[in-house]
Amino acid sequence: MLDFRSDTVTRPGPGMLDAMLKAEVGDCGYGEDTATNTLEAFCAELLGMDDAVFLSSGTLSNQVALRLHTRPGDEVILDQSYHLNTYESGFCAQFAQVALNTIESSDGIVTVDRIDEAFEKKRRLWWCAPPTLLGLENTVNHHAGKALTPDQIARPAAYARSKGMRVHLDGARLFNACANKGVGVTAFTAEVDTVSLCFSKGLGAPYGSVLAGRAAVMGEARLHRKLFGAEVRQPGFMAAAALYGLQHNAGRLGRDHRLARYLAAGLTALGLRLTTARPDTNIIVVDTRELPVDAPALAGRFLRHGLLVSVLTERFLRFVTHLNVSRPDADTALSIVAEVLRALWKEPAEDRKGALTN
Repeated sequence: MLDFRSDTVTRPGPGMLDAMLKAEVGDCGYGEDTATNTLEAFCAELLGMDDAVFLSSGTLSNQVALRLHTRPGDEVILDQSYHLNTYESGFCAQFAQVALNTIESSDGIVTVDRIDEAFEKKRRLWWCAPPTLLGLENTVNHHAGKALTPDQIARPAAYARSKGMRVHLDGARLFNACANKGVGVTAFTAEVDTVSLCFSKGLGAPYGSVLAGRAAVMGEARLHRKLFGAEVRQPGFMAAAALYGLQHNAGRLGRDHRLARYLAAGLTALGLRLTTARPDTNIIVVDTRELPVDAPALAGRFLRHGLLVSVLTERFLRFVTHLNVSRPDADTALSIVAEVLRALWKEPAEDRKGALTN
């Protein structure tokens, strides 16, 4: 199988496995897991923050951030395309008990004007949900891995803070943005209160995320890790994998981006419509609306030929490049796509229509 579903499907290589085996571990509940302590200190400095907490997933990092910044009944302003809304809206209601006020944009960029629009959507009476947090995301998954510039993070963040709000940056793939823009990670974190980073995406680790932030809000982060049932006794084996990913895989993300551009050009040449013809990073989104089958049906046809892709919606498919796929893999994927499309257009119309529900 060729797996282009996500950069979360990677497996540890020999170097990462060796680092895991050699990890110095202890009981994290007592603060004695050396590998975890090392990772947290490394990430805090790397991200320009006062403290960092190792957590099991990006979703958990986001949910802990909400608990740090809000009270039940508060409002969070964010773009409708962000992970906090598209995949975590139910969790936001269940765990942090906050309301999401979504900005409708075509590009995933939160601007000062759009923040004002979110404020003005409703009357700000004293007993209504107060907007206390701005959520940002970089890169933007649902906009084909769009990489925002440091200024596109700093401007809305500074404005939100001037309005008395705190700011959380979902930086699950933040190092992809660094690779695309050619800047260090602190260029994106200077104006935010907390930032999350995933190790199990482009960095190739099997587990984990980190939440880093200012001392004023991070004091409770370990408490919430405990309350969410996510305090692992000896997580240092996974922390060692995460640290290895940071030190050895962050610098190679440009290769994934170049491969994504190569694959995107090939898909376009085959007649597929992409939401972004030249992706910023490692994500390609295919729009199937001009095809006679929908996204799930097309993904099913690819699967039968040994190609795995991700279904985002009934209309959109996603290809993601990562450290476990190569240029020859991309060529094979393009051959499969070409074969599937040729067969699709040769089918009688009634058979193609039926494929919409297969």
